Parts: sequence; C-alpha cells; structure tokens
Amino acid sequence: MNQFLIILTIFISLPFLLDVVVSLLDRSHKTKPIPDNVKDIYDEAQYKKWVFYSTEKNNKKLLSKSLSLILQLSILLFGGYQVIETISTNLSDNIYVINLLIVVIYGIILYVLSIVFEYIDTFIVEEKHGFNKTSHARFIKDQIIELFITGILGGGLLVLLTFIDNKVENMFYMYLFSILIVVIVLFNILFVKWIMPLFYKMSPLEEGALKDKITALSKISGYELSQIVVIDASTRTTKLNAFFSGFGKTKKVMIFDTLLNELTEDEICAVIAHEIGHANYNHMFKDMAKTVVNLALYTFLFYLLATSNIIGNNLEITEYFGFVVIVFVLLLSPLGIVTKIITNIISRKHEYQADAIAVDYGFGNEMITALKKVGRSNLASLTPHPLFVFMKYNHPPISDRVEALENKIQTSKK
Repeated sequence: MNQFLIILTIFISLPFLLDVVVSLLDRSHKTKPIPDNVKDIYDEAQYKKWVFYSTEKNNKKLLSKSLSLILQLSILLFGGYQVIETISTNLSDNIYVINLLIVVIYGIILYVLSIVFEYIDTFIVEEKHGFNKTSHARFIKDQIIELFITGILGGGLLVLLTFIDNKVENMFYMYLFSILIVVIVLFNILFVKWIMPLFYKMSPLEEGALKDKITALSKISGYELSQIVVIDASTRTTKLNAFFSGFGKTKKVMIFDTLLNELTEDEICAVIAHEIGHANYNHMFKDMAKTVVNLALYTFLFYLLATSNIIGNNLEITEYFGFVVIVFVLLLSPLGIVTKIITNIISRKHEYQADAIAVDYGFGNEMITALKKVGRSNLASLTPHPLFVFMKYNHPPISDRVEALENKIQTSKK
C-alpha cells in the first residue's frame, strides 16, 4: 500500500473514530443529574422516553456511519475506482459524460446505503417515538425531488467546472471560487421561494391577535418583515422550529405549524424576538462571511489537489475531474471537523446574543418557557457531554441558555 493510500485511509477513518469516542462519552452522561433549572422539562416517564430515543438514534447513526466507512474503504482499497472508471469510459468517450458518470456511480453506491437508513430513521425510530407524520408516498416523492435538484445543481456545476478546468488552467481557482460564491448566494435567496415549496405547503399567517403582536414587535424593533409564513411541518413531524430567511426586502419569518399549536402567543413572540435578535446582530451576513472564508480555503485546497497529479500517480486511475471531486471530499473530512468546531463556537455565541434580545423586548420569561416546551417536544438532551457540545452543538444546551436568560432578566431589572 503506497503512502498516499495510507493517508487517504486515515483521513476517511479519523472522523468516524472521533465520532465514536464523543458519542460514547455523551452516552455516559445520560445518567448525570439533570440541572435544576430544566428539571421541569421532563417527568420521570418522559425522561426514560428521551434516554430510549437518544440511544436508538445514536446506535442507528453509528451503524450507518460504520457501514458507510466500510463501503468507502472497500471501494478505495479493492479496486472500486478502477471499476467505476472502466464502466464510465465504456459507456462514453465524452469527457463531460465520463466525469458525470464517475460521480453518479460512486454517489449511487453510497446513496443506496443512506436511503435505507433514512427510511429506518423515519419509519421505525421517529415513528416509534411519535415524531414521524410522513407517509410512504410523501417519503418517495421527497427523495425523487431531492435527487432531481441534486442532479440539476450538482451535475450542472460539475459540467461547468470540467469546462473551466479545460479552458483556463492557472486561473481555475479564481473561477471556481467565484462560481461557488454565486451559487451559494443564489441558493440562499431562492431556497424559500422555489425549493421549499417543493416539499412543504406555505401560507401567510392568518389575521388575528398573534399577527398583530408580531407586527407590533417588528415595528418596535425597527426590523421590517415582508411576510410571516406558516409551514405545514405537521405533515412530516411533530417537532417544533422557526427561523428567518431571505435578505433585504425578501426577509421572512418561517414558522412551523407545530410551533403555533404548542406555544402561547407570547411564547411565539419570544421566538420571533430571538430571530429578530439574529437580524439585529447581522448574524446572517456574518454566517455568509464564514462561508466565504471556508470556501476560499476549500477551493484553494481543491486547486492544489486538482493540479498535483497525485491521484493518477497513486490510485492507478486516470485523473478525471470526477475522481478529483470524490477524493477531495474524502480528504476534506478531518479539516471539516475543525471548521465545524469553529463555526459552532461562533453560532452558540450568536444564540446567546439573540436570546438576550428577546429579554430586551420584554419576552425573557416567555423565551425560557418556549425553550423548555421546544426541548420537551423535540426530546432534547439535558445532560450532553461537554466535548460533544464543543464538537457538535451549534446551539448551547437548554440549561445553559436558560441560565443566561435568567441572569439577563435579573440584570435588566437593576
């Protein structure tokens, strides 16, 4: 086994091994005492249900990742790439088609495994615990739509990059970076308007007391909302959520209908105030800036790999652009852990800032009760291991958020 193959094997295996370690540490924390400020979220029966649910979810994730790792290593170490190249070149001699076939064949192999576990997660684990509301027909429809979108966007991007790679040579990095920036910005702008309606029915919030309260809140905050949209999430899940979407005059508040059914009007206003807090701190643009920085790093590393000839020299395959994409994703996994940790640290800070804004607008206590209701409904972990939080959480644990909110409420009274 050559040195590059050993390095690639380590890079593929490292994220999985780290996942196993932090997951086992987190599992050991399930027996820790629940913090006093969130003890009222679960009664004893609900707590046992949470432990059972989280254990099942983690076991499924570890099994899925284990089989995925075995599959990826098998393809790498036992001639899988050579077989994919042979099939692709036998089917076409067009460079664009060959690159598409390489990525599609590799992707289908992994997709089959992932769809099996997604089915298990949806119709066995989630359904057993009362979360799933998705029908089999809707599940199949969603998968078809996702594959179509992925094929159009991913396939189109791969063809475009193949064309650029053949034409501009040394300027490839700058073209790649610029194109990806445009794609990400357009995706964020068009996601709610064009993509989400393919999966969900969305309708304006009905006239009434709640809309009047949210409108008044937006005026007080100085944050103009173009629309408050209700998403029919109850057709798929019982979990609760709300978020902001869009830029400038396209800003919208997106609310799951499940949230409307479970929270009081003031608690919903607290959630909206929290989302307005994100806007007040320009978190969306800061997140976009983080994405740009990460993208600059990733595209530069991709450029180095694409121009190094290291793949063809070490894996006994022709260095088609499709193989560069596949190998790059594998090599990127450990770096992705580091960048995710950094972005999660920033994201958790943003959540504390947005929570504090909810207090400033007079919804501190309602934000606390809303967090507890969301945590109860979503079976949130109340005793996560600190390392698990550090590596995986983009929101602080509920106990930490409640503590920060209580301190902010006390400070604002002085």
